Amino acid sequence: MSDIYSMFRKATCFAGFRTLLFLTAFLFFSTVDGSYAGDASTITSDKMKIVSKGEVSDFTGNVELIHKNLTINSDEMKLYEKAGDAFAEGNIYIHYSSGSAVTNVWGDTAKYNKNTGNGLVSGNVKIKRELTPGATDVINMTCNELEILDFGDRLHAIKNVKILKMDVDASGSEAFYEHKTNEILLVGKPATIKKTEGKTTSEYSGNRVHIDVKTETVTISGSVKTKVVLK
Repeated sequence: MSDIYSMFRKATCFAGFRTLLFLTAFLFFSTVDGSYAGDASTITSDKMKIVSKGEVSDFTGNVELIHKNLTINSDEMKLYEKAGDAFAEGNIYIHYSSGSAVTNVWGDTAKYNKNTGNGLVSGNVKIKRELTPGATDVINMTCNELEILDFGDRLHAIKNVKILKMDVDASGSEAFYEHKTNEILLVGKPATIKKTEGKTTSEYSGNRVHIDVKTETVTISGSVKTKVVLK
């Protein structure tokens, strides 16, 4: 095992028993892994069951996994120790922080590998990106599936992608989001973007739409079409 899971809570038990369970889990994972420092992960939950001779751990009730700058909350989670795979179900909520910017993700199910930092969120996926905490100028995105890459540094939205930022509405089949550069690449046949200014709505479409979030610059390429609607 390359990672350590140092904490879990059992809300229905007395404080002393909770402390005993915590220490037992800490010693178990520390002994198996050999160290607690470095790139560690933490899982907390209301209940935990270790099965298959320690190869698999089942967590239920208010589950929270913390790894690097990524936090995953769910109702249930199953962890396969050797492979580093975590499978979560129910009320998925993922929080990723990068500097002052934060990204929040919701979905029905999620899987995540602690070793590679890659994962997949499925079912009614919603994404909210705040450049600063509590900011009103946010990016909202919906899609069928969302790939989490490089511990949250990159996102890949798949199928029925819709992006909403202030007065800009974009849609396509796929979107790639680079957190470090704050750039979005939207692709489709076509990918479209709509912008409303007063009573005028401008519609643009093309094979690729590149959005620079910092400079609010939009570049469209491939079979570009423009349509202006006056209301």
